Amino acid sequence: MKRLFLLIVFFCCISFVSAFELTYSEWSEVYPKGLDEILIQSEDRYLWHKDNIYDVEYLIKEKIKDKLYDENDIEYYESEELDYMPEEYSERHINRIVKQIIYTKSDIAGISLINEDGNITISEVTLLKNDKELIPFHTEFDFLNNGVLNDYHPVGDGLYLYFDNKLDLDELDHIYISVYYNKKIDGQENISFNFISDVNHIIYYVDYGVFLCQTPNCTLNPNKNMFRDSLYHDRVVYTYTDKLYKTYRLNREYTSEYLANKEGYEKDINSKKTYYRYITNDYILVDSIGNIVTDDHYCDKSFCKLIFLEKPNDPEPTPEPEPEPEPEPTPEPEPEPEPEPEPTPEPESEPEPEPELEPTPEPEPEPEPEPEPEEFINELISNPQTYDGIYDFIVLFIASGITLMYFIVEKRHMIKKSKNVESI
Repeated sequence: MKRLFLLIVFFCCISFVSAFELTYSEWSEVYPKGLDEILIQSEDRYLWHKDNIYDVEYLIKEKIKDKLYDENDIEYYESEELDYMPEEYSERHINRIVKQIIYTKSDIAGISLINEDGNITISEVTLLKNDKELIPFHTEFDFLNNGVLNDYHPVGDGLYLYFDNKLDLDELDHIYISVYYNKKIDGQENISFNFISDVNHIIYYVDYGVFLCQTPNCTLNPNKNMFRDSLYHDRVVYTYTDKLYKTYRLNREYTSEYLANKEGYEKDINSKKTYYRYITNDYILVDSIGNIVTDDHYCDKSFCKLIFLEKPNDPEPTPEPEPEPEPEPTPEPEPEPEPEPEPTPEPESEPEPEPELEPTPEPEPEPEPEPEPEEFINELISNPQTYDGIYDFIVLFIASGITLMYFIVEKRHMIKKSKNVESI
């Protein structure tokens, strides 16, 4: 019944079909067996990834090491002035600059104590102003200002003390310097005493060279008249220019699903998987060469064929075997009674002949009543499997008739159109 209805609807409405929508099964990695290839679609899918950049910094080539870098992303770094020669690299340009510096009497930044022989150790140095006020200073040796007087350490041939604030030459008359030392050789020690700038240039020095210390506690009280100035100095400074490259690290992020495409991601070609799906419609339209038709109005101008798709029936469940009944117990046989003695037969008389009977005629079969029209229709509706042959005949008959009528109408239409063209 369903097949007949679909066929009639198709042939009656084929001229008005504008679009045919296909429905599909879910995508699966399993290839659907038992179906025509025209009904199966396949799609290649991949894992997709994108790279997240982190730890970005611009470095000179020798310091890149195991990081990734972009040769086209470059920056240049200009250093400040340095008092020392910087380390050399292949893409570092170093400049050496000589500058003349003119100091003033207010540029005294510290004191240098030079031991000419280098044979003493020092435990403490104290700077006092007006013989009572401590002058704060800093140095590379932490033990020189910790208050422990008997903890002696070697200081080499020079010791540099830098004031926290610069002093003026006019303040030198009020400064007292106490040096606690331990001499290795008996006798007096010669300690050279100078005032220096913040880059260790000697600005003021003692004309006759040294102070003489003869006790472990050598207290020096300089006088500004004892010094000569040296305010003009050439200072060598260095600058450099580095060529830096953008360096970075990558964190690769993958999709959790296999996809045909992912915007902003790159596919991993080694992760290919093929997925399949198939058409689930009850029927499809195909053109003259077997392609499925889905375009609007295609069947208005071209030949189309309707194909019904057979769907596999679900297998009927196998009935479970009924349990066999348990056999009943066999009753014990009863003892047979003893046979009674047979009586002595009396002589029989001859039997009289029985009269012959005439054969009884067999009844003729009654003709089956013809079904009423209403009963026939009800039976046809309720049990369509009983009349498959009738359905097939009706479908074939109607389809043939409609197809013939369709071609006759088309033929007449073409003849009429050709006549109109000739008349023009």
